[in-house]
Amino acid sequence: MLSLEPLQAALQNRTLSAAELTAACLDAAEKKKGLNAFLTLCGEDALAAARKSDERRRAGALLSPLDGIPFAAKDNLCTANVRTSCASRMLEHFVPPYTADCVAALQSAGMILLAKTNMDEFSMGFDTATSYFGAVKNPLDETRIPGGSSGGSAAAIAASVVPAALGTDTGGSVREPAGCCGCVGLRPSYGAVSRFGMIAYVSSMDTVGTLSATVADAAALLRILQRPSPRDATSAATKPFSGCPEIDPTALRIGVLAPEHPQTADAARALQRRGAHVFPARFDALSVCADVYESIALCEATLNLGRFDGIRFGTDAPQAKTLRQMYHTVRDEGFGAVVRQRILFGAFLQLEETRSRYLAHAMRLRTKILRQMQALLGGCDALLFPTLPGGILPCGAPQPTGNALSVLPSLCGLPALAVPFGREAGGLCGSVTLCGAAFSEGLLLSLGMLLEQEGK
Repeated sequence: MLSLEPLQAALQNRTLSAAELTAACLDAAEKKKGLNAFLTLCGEDALAAARKSDERRRAGALLSPLDGIPFAAKDNLCTANVRTSCASRMLEHFVPPYTADCVAALQSAGMILLAKTNMDEFSMGFDTATSYFGAVKNPLDETRIPGGSSGGSAAAIAASVVPAALGTDTGGSVREPAGCCGCVGLRPSYGAVSRFGMIAYVSSMDTVGTLSATVADAAALLRILQRPSPRDATSAATKPFSGCPEIDPTALRIGVLAPEHPQTADAARALQRRGAHVFPARFDALSVCADVYESIALCEATLNLGRFDGIRFGTDAPQAKTLRQMYHTVRDEGFGAVVRQRILFGAFLQLEETRSRYLAHAMRLRTKILRQMQALLGGCDALLFPTLPGGILPCGAPQPTGNALSVLPSLCGLPALAVPFGREAGGLCGSVTLCGAAFSEGLLLSLGMLLEQEGK
């Protein structure tokens, strides 16, 4: 995989220009188009931006240490003058007039938008197979899923096409693809990175995340991305991320959920070797997390996707003779089967006769889950658990029941870091996840670096 640090060194030493690097990445994307990881290549715009970066370097006016390095962005992050489709027929030809804050932040640092990546349609899926434009293949093993919904971004990293990619994480959509494709996936705390310009799925959980080859790369990207935004009402008024602190592992307490999982057990022993106090943790509400997540997610998705009606956004239906026919045609033809199904379930959960039985109950349980999580993290510095408890599934496998461990940080708005560690039974790279209190990204990244070192 491509990593930021050696590319920075090559650019600094003038052994490689930004234009040459960008051209090589575009060439790699073309050679590996069979993976179907990309929906739109920026081509000439990327090369023009690279030439400007080279001019800044010659003038000694770099915008940041990452100036001149290409990145990719998930196709639900709006990009001015570049198609943003959410991998749906509904937005097949949509070109936004503005750019998402997260993409703009990287571009303001001199990074080069190379491409928009494939995804599950409107982020609804677990294997990046619900895309209107076809499924993404896992570069490590094409018989296995690349994870979802940010599978295109993870595949782009694993295939060494780009050194950095943006994804979005609602219930694990950055971390699970990272686990499937053997890369690092970071879900920052809710509010740490601006959500302006992200096409929403579940507004109370959606978070912009990163996919990269190393934990250090994730930290470098977070330095640019984490900052308050006046354009996002959910943006937290915190100081920008300043880097990973020096940690003393002997002073840390690490709780382990699902300690019987092989890679998790190995990671726990690795942290113990560094002197950390590692112990099995118990979370009584874990059994209801997946159901609570699904109930809330379906309801919010139904509301968020209501704007795609053929009037405000979406395809049109010129043959429709009535408003009812137009709505029916646009939403039936514009949305795929999975999206339509989830909209219907979400609408059912919000009916007057079912709202108190399901949605209100789920909201109360979410509050209890958050309180239990706060109590648990009050007794430890971080939690360790498997990224993929069931392993990397084969392509075409039926959707599993919700991953309670994956949705736990999402329900609580907490940061989580998926790090490659160990090996799956089939020989593919294993993965574990670290989770901590809100805005503890620095600690998690430092711990992730320890695991990287132990896993080598």
